[in-house]
Amino acid sequence: MKLRREARIGIGAIMVLQFALSMMTIALLSRMGPAIERILQENVRTEEAVEQMLAELSHAHTARAVPQEFSHALERASNNITEEEEKPLLEIIARKHILAFSGDAAAREEVIEALRDLGEVNRRSMSRADNRAKRLGQTGAWAAALLGAIALGLCVVIYQQLRLRIELPIEELRRTTHSLRQGNLQARCPKSDAPAEIKQISRDIDWLLDHSLRASAHEAPRERGESDLRRLLVYLLDAREEPIVVLDATGRRVASNRAALDMATPERGNARDAKAWSSVSLEGTDFELWVKDLDANEARDEES
Repeated sequence: MKLRREARIGIGAIMVLQFALSMMTIALLSRMGPAIERILQENVRTEEAVEQMLAELSHAHTARAVPQEFSHALERASNNITEEEEKPLLEIIARKHILAFSGDAAAREEVIEALRDLGEVNRRSMSRADNRAKRLGQTGAWAAALLGAIALGLCVVIYQQLRLRIELPIEELRRTTHSLRQGNLQARCPKSDAPAEIKQISRDIDWLLDHSLRASAHEAPRERGESDLRRLLVYLLDAREEPIVVLDATGRRVASNRAALDMATPERGNARDAKAWSSVSLEGTDFELWVKDLDANEARDEES
């Protein structure tokens, strides 16, 4: 499988889970709103009507006509029946309220008792609606937590796959190239379950190494000796921390250690390079060894 396809599948799966989590949260909040609104529409209005009717009855100590406020409150409660238990209570109130306001004490007590029961019915209904809304919220919260846990687990799986398929093969390539720099010409890239791009890079490196060995087999003994000496020189130079560059008689860089790879080649006769670099002529050869001077802090660290 190609690296691009693996990355698309892993990232796409995470994006799908995050999108599902967002949509579920939106749906949950959309359902919570109507649940609360239903409590207000179905029960609070009836509670307000009950309170209004009880208030009017509390002033009816003597016979009097039925107040319009009581009639309007009774009409609102009758038009807002949400529980079957409300119907017989509203029938008692509708039948007895005229007698209650005309001075009948027994009818007044029955109407008050019916109003109290009507309020209790609506309070129980509000409690049940509140419990349903809470269960809805808890269900949504646990569902969100479950999707989050799945997304987290998927991220861990994807990271493990990326580590096995990309990170470890690249680390093997680094070890191979490091072994080659140390002079091990038999080093080869290991076969691993890596994406097609990394496998192709491994095959190309192995081909270059095999081609280099075949070419070196046809070299003259002197040329092979020079190549081996140059590899040995690079290995020895890498053992030093300070940047070191080897120049030939023409001022061309022929070797350098790892610390000096990204540095510009020093120039002979350049005053600035004379301050930054110190040169040593290799006796019996046309080569010069240039060492970059350490600053005062680095020198003190080496002395300590």
